[in-house]
Amino acid sequence: MYLFFNKYMADWRKSRTAYEEMDTLSKFLYGVLFNFGLILLILAPIMLFSGINPTLASNPIVGGSLSISFELMNNGKTYSIFNSDAFNLHNLHEKEYGQLTSSFNFVDRELKPDQFQRA
Repeated sequence: MYLFFNKYMADWRKSRTAYEEMDTLSKFLYGVLFNFGLILLILAPIMLFSGINPTLASNPIVGGSLSISFELMNNGKTYSIFNSDAFNLHNLHEKEYGQLTSSFNFVDRELKPDQFQRA
């Protein structure tokens, strides 16, 4: 397809005279296709990775771990202070959510109880 189009464009350029004006339909189509492609190039990643994407599903956390360790005198030997693993996470109940929101000031007020989890 690409080779055919290039051959067609080369033949078209040979047949026209120097400084001949392009017809209005060609100008319109090239302009519309270029602008459509540019808009698509800008908006496609936004639509794909934003919350507007209808195929985007919630991705709940099913487990986690926390490890705290330190290294003394840059000799490569590390000392572990604390290790913790959390599995079997559950959603918060309304009462727990109320306690959490009274303790912390959230910037995003649109958070719902089912968006939080507890171990």
